[in-house]
Amino acid sequence: MKGNSVMKPNRIAILNTNRIISVLPKHLDILRRTAPDCEFLLAEKAEDLPVLAADADALILWPSVGPDLISYIRNTPGLRWLHLFTSGVDRLINSEAGKIPGYRITSTKGIHGYPISDHVLALMYAFLRQLHAAAHYQQKRSWSSDILSGNCREIAGLTVGIIGVGNIGLELARKCKLLDMTVLGAKRQPITSQWLDKCYPISQLPDLLAASDFVVLCLPLTEESRHLIGREELRVMKNSAILINIARGGVVDQEALIEALEQGIIAGAGLDVTDPEPLPESNPLWGMPNVIITPHISAQSPQYMDRAIHVIAENLRRFLADEPLLDEVPRHGLESR
Repeated sequence: MKGNSVMKPNRIAILNTNRIISVLPKHLDILRRTAPDCEFLLAEKAEDLPVLAADADALILWPSVGPDLISYIRNTPGLRWLHLFTSGVDRLINSEAGKIPGYRITSTKGIHGYPISDHVLALMYAFLRQLHAAAHYQQKRSWSSDILSGNCREIAGLTVGIIGVGNIGLELARKCKLLDMTVLGAKRQPITSQWLDKCYPISQLPDLLAASDFVVLCLPLTEESRHLIGREELRVMKNSAILINIARGGVVDQEALIEALEQGIIAGAGLDVTDPEPLPESNPLWGMPNVIITPHISAQSPQYMDRAIHVIAENLRRFLADEPLLDEVPRHGLESR
């Protein structure tokens, strides 16, 4: 009888594909306390989702999009919400999965400032104290003080230009300001902050580029930001300047960057992201002595999931309560199937 029927609990699928930053029992406990009436379905591979979570209402996942995941999303009509463990959504949005209608997308923002700002500072200090060059000479078993000592610099008094002053950019600005740097920011809508000496609109980006010893890219990849840094922008920078990119590889015209590095238009680059990823072995960036490459690890931290799970839990609460979701990505007409 209808009066005795029980409403099916919401089924929340979790695609736990990251072996380093994994969803542990303590994290599941937080989700279960947030939503005690939900059923949580854990899968380690996308190909397992059709069996483990055939009728899921929501999916929490990393943004590695392959045929199995696309097929699952397309063939799970009850799926109404996808939440990414990461801040960036471009890999999902720009894939075939991003074209499938009927579900909402949110991401995990506000937790990356600590590790990414640490990573940027590590790159800055590596260039200032010649650590990348010292590592090269160490491999040759060469005591190179006469070569390196003349190029060592201090960070105090230098100027850093941060393009994109959201959560990550402002945390970097805070740390740089405490190191006695001049801190410039650039944002579509300029802001005021105790950690910024000045914030420019993007239309005045050349002013920031010309004044900065370090230019740090902290903005998302959009149609507007693709190749934001190209030949013209690189030529505005100081010959002694270092470009650091922890955003997305596509924010920089990589061919123009290679030319600028080869011709001495800028002094160096610290790249945690490239275009494409992984960077092909034949790419000349690998062999450049004035380039430091890290494999998209700037957000990595033992505390990552401990922070992320609270953002996910809050959005789960909002999803179940039919409240506005945090950091929802506009679907532009793809809200319903």
